[in-house]
Amino acid sequence: MSWAGHRVVLVRRWDCSNGGVGCCAPADGAAALGPPHEHGVGLPTAQAQRSAAVYRALCERFPGLDVTVVDSGNWAWLGPAVYRDARRSGRGRLAALHEAARATTPGCLVVDGEVVLDGRPLTPSEAVAEVARRTPVTASTG
Repeated sequence: MSWAGHRVVLVRRWDCSNGGVGCCAPADGAAALGPPHEHGVGLPTAQAQRSAAVYRALCERFPGLDVTVVDSGNWAWLGPAVYRDARRSGRGRLAALHEAARATTPGCLVVDGEVVLDGRPLTPSEAVAEVARRTPVTASTG
């Protein structure tokens, strides 16, 4: 099965970050998302643990799917990425701009440029269900 061409973005809240360690890592280096070589180190907060559980559930259920965790303050990456994904999914310019603006909401889930859950804490099962509903899987060839 292939999820090529689909992207899921988990927009996490801005917490515990400082200029010395980047948006994905606290100063103490506690790993929440996974191996540092893949995802940096995660935040040792309840919110970060929820985000990490969602990330792990998505990666486990959809191997090969592009799942990205982004800080809500990283609008320089987030806005253009969501806009491009929305346009690629067939939305017009204004609708794509609207989704890009909504994607800066802390705690939202974006699937192929569409904000599908915004702002409330989500469970891994909710995230998996939303992604499954919005990303038609294709059979791998080869």
